[in-house]
Amino acid sequence: MLLPIHGIEGSSPFMGRWPEGPEGQVLPVRRPDRFSNEMLRTISACFVALSLLAACSQPPPQALVTVPDLIGKPLPQAEAELQAAGLRSDAKVGDPRLACSPIIAPSPTPAVSDQKPAPGSKVAKGTVVVLGYPYQC
Repeated sequence: MLLPIHGIEGSSPFMGRWPEGPEGQVLPVRRPDRFSNEMLRTISACFVALSLLAACSQPPPQALVTVPDLIGKPLPQAEAELQAAGLRSDAKVGDPRLACSPIIAPSPTPAVSDQKPAPGSKVAKGTVVVLGYPYQC
């Protein structure tokens, strides 16, 4: 008696003979070796194709740019220089307790007092440069 496997009827490599055994016990059906070899080749070919696709789709290395020296420059000018260099800026205000002093006169335009990464560093285009400037009283 032929037993269909996975709902496939008729003569196919998925058909096997019902093994003799105790009643009610399900025994495995041996599939032809050809099926497993074909499956192994298909899986191997897919793996190779996906590996090649992954290797070929790596983005090219980004060009490095030099971070300009912005210390002492007015904040709007510093941000414009960063944009011209292909970099982005993030301005951070300093501690107000250190800025509001009767000894130091406030400047009309805040100037950059700190920057990270440091001037002259090589970074990828589009990197964010954090600009520190004093709190304005």
